[in-house]
Formats: sequence, C-alpha cells, structure tokens
Amino acid sequence: TAQIVARGVLNPGGFDSANGLGTLAFTLDVIADALEADPQLGDGEFRARVLHAVTDAPEVDIPELGLSAVPYGANTGETYLELNGGVDPSAFNVTVSATMARVGSFQTSVAGAFDAAAGGVPADVVALIVANGFVDPSANANGAGFDLHTVLPNGTVAALDRAARVQIIHNGAGVPEVDLWATLNGEDVDTMDQLPITLNFREATGFFTAPSGVRVDIYVALAGESDPQANAAVTVDDLSFEAGRTYRLVAVGTAADAPDTSVNSNVAPSVVVIDNATEAPMDNAQVALQLFHGVTDAPAVDLFAERSNLGDAAEGARILDGATYQAFSAPFPVSPADYVVSVTADASLEPIVRASLLAEALAGAS
Repeated sequence: TAQIVARGVLNPGGFDSANGLGTLAFTLDVIADALEADPQLGDGEFRARVLHAVTDAPEVDIPELGLSAVPYGANTGETYLELNGGVDPSAFNVTVSATMARVGSFQTSVAGAFDAAAGGVPADVVALIVANGFVDPSANANGAGFDLHTVLPNGTVAALDRAARVQIIHNGAGVPEVDLWATLNGEDVDTMDQLPITLNFREATGFFTAPSGVRVDIYVALAGESDPQANAAVTVDDLSFEAGRTYRLVAVGTAADAPDTSVNSNVAPSVVVIDNATEAPMDNAQVALQLFHGVTDAPAVDLFAERSNLGDAAEGARILDGATYQAFSAPFPVSPADYVVSVTADASLEPIVRASLLAEALAGAS
C-alpha cells in the first residue's frame, strides 16, 4: 500500500525558502509502507503519521504529540502516532524547533477531526496528517496559510480546527490584586489553561491556547471575591478569538476614588484587547518588540531607542510616534542588544523618562 503526496512549488521565483534545505522544487513523495487499517486497534484508538510539506518552515516540533525536529519533506515513517485517550490532546501546537516560534495552534483532537470528517471512523483507521500552506503567505505569492489536514483512507480530507493564543497582563497601576475568570458560550470553564488565575500589578500569564469561534466572556474581580461574575470590577463581554491569531489582554486603569483625569478622561479599570501580538520572531536572531501605552496620566507620547553603547548624545530611532493612552504598536523585529529608551511627549525631544531595555540576551523572544 502506498500514498503519493505532491509538495513544493512549480516556479520557485517569488517564493521564500526558509526550510533550511534551500529547495522549493515540486516533487512527489511516495510513502511506500502506508497503512489503511490496523486491526489491533480498538474503539476510540487511531494511528497517524505526519508529513511536513510547508516550504517556508524549518524543522518543527509538535510537543503534545511527542514529535520533535521534523524537517521539511520528511514524514514520521514507521513511527505512527498512537492516538487514544490522553495521547490525543484536545489542543496542541506546532513550533519551530530552533526558536520555539509558534507556527500554529489547534483546538480539535486528531480523532475528533476524523469523526467530524467521516461521520464516525472505523476503530482501526490509520490516517496521514499533512502540514501544508505557508507560514508567511505574504512572502509566498499570497498563497494559503499554514494548516494541518488529515487524509483518511477513503479519500476524505479534513482541516484541523485552528485555535488562538492569549496572554493576560495586569498593567493597572491603581488596581489591586485581581482574579480573572472566563466563560465559554455562557458556561463556566476551567479548560482554558491558566484560568482562573490571580494577578498582581505587573504580573502576567504565559501564552495559553484559547478556543476560537466561540463567545468568551472575561471577568476581572478583586482577589478572593466569592462571586466574580456578579461582582466583577471589569467584564469583557462577547470576545471571539480568531483562529490562528495571537492576542494580549491588558488590564489598565485605576480604581482610585479621585483619579487624575486632567490628561486622559477615561481612566476607569478596563481591559484592552491587543489583537496583533506574536509570541516569538520567526528569525531566531531577532527580538520581536511590541509597544503599549498604559499610563493613565501620560499624554500622547513618542518613544526613541538608541544602542546603549552610543551614549546619550545619540537621539536614536523613533519607534513610536504620537501614541495615545491604550494605543499599541504592531510587533517589529529589533537586533538583540541593550538599548536606552526615551519617552517624550508627542513631538517633543525632552524625555519624560529614560530607561534601559536589556534585550541583548533575548534573541528569539517576544
């Protein structure tokens, strides 16, 4: 039994080869030892092998499935994944081996995708999981984005559902310790990793996988509140995370009885949804930097950065221009180095504050 899989591009011009092998050429992979079924498998048990066919992705890991350093053009060979119970997680991630940059997050178990595709799959089915599309479609003739598809022996092809990635940050200088809770479609949930959680000012969760395409409500209540939904200080209603996107939710504002509103009128506690975040740069030699204005009593600001070894005389590059309270930038790559960062009022060169950004050791981080 054999499977023949086409991969690569017909005309490499205009396409990015970031797979580490320097080849994009169209080819046919012949998997000569394919299996259609395994009679030793029981109910709820599945087997699958994985093929990496993404031309602009280097070696990748799928930690939750026990896979590491799978190179472009390779499949897992005779190492079929035994998918049953806890071995087939309901959420998993594909990451670049060298940098841990996240290529994609998925929220449907492989077995679940089999069932959805075929309306009930025989217990002994063996499938092929194909990684396809482009990590960066804009550098590849605006082709299809990265995805995973399962191919069943009967010819059914099904995409695995993409998930979102979320980080929550407590940046409300005037807000005490808080608990954060979530509901999905109105129901309490404890399956979103890291929620519920308690955070102090200047604390954050790590990035976690969150379901896409469902209604998510976030409740922020004072720590220890017995009924956080009824007595929430801040509620973010009807969030819907888009599949494949990365978010940061930033709690801002002040709970002071008489807050300073001379600069910004609305400084009550709130949550800002940053919908263009990234967890890591695709280039392992860079640092992905994103900027956010979360100071309630500061006007619109500019931000300058200069290499720390250039001295104070260097004005540096303007990396944020006229940012108002709660504004955020798109992530952008910078060289890993130590910088002096100056924050000025918009259109001014007089620093409000100067600080060090120690990024020399942060290559590959965001």
